[in-house]
Amino acid sequence: MAKPLREEAFFFAYNEAKSKFALDSIQAIQQETRIIKNVVILLILVS
Repeated sequence: MAKPLREEAFFFAYNEAKSKFALDSIQAIQQETRIIKNVVILLILVS
């Protein structure tokens, strides 16, 4: 009885970490695209 519960807890923690990592990378990508957009706008303004 204890083993399946421990496995369940492990999978729950694993999935939580996986989804948090996915969210973090999505946010990082969004930040990068925002920075790239700003750089492009700056280049257009400068030229």
